[in-house]
Amino acid sequence: MSTIIADLLLFARKVDNYEVYSGAGTCWLSTTLYKAIVPSGKRWFLFGGIINRNVNSTITARIWNASANAILGLASEAAGTGFTAYPNASYLSPRFPFPLDTGDNVQIAFGTAQDVGSYASCVVLEVDV
Repeated sequence: MSTIIADLLLFARKVDNYEVYSGAGTCWLSTTLYKAIVPSGKRWFLFGGIINRNVNSTITARIWNASANAILGLASEAAGTGFTAYPNASYLSPRFPFPLDTGDNVQIAFGTAQDVGSYASCVVLEVDV
């Protein structure tokens, strides 16, 4: 194991950003948008996550930088319901974990409003910078 990886594992904490849609959550900004934002003074190393569509809908998951530019695709699914993991097989380059800086974010956009049976996560190792 490289020294960098060993150091990261010593000082990082796992954050899963798991949230069920409730209408007033931290990551669910609306019925069609889940957004997990890297807090000030932190850096994330993204491993992936899950998405559950309770209402038939398309989904698009991307990483956006702090300037609101899409920088990496994570998943794109046709209309449907149920469980999806990301990054999916179409989006495995670059290698994961992928680093995100303060203000960068993971956004999952739903084509149709979701309800309380829907949930998403964004699993990261978080370190202080």
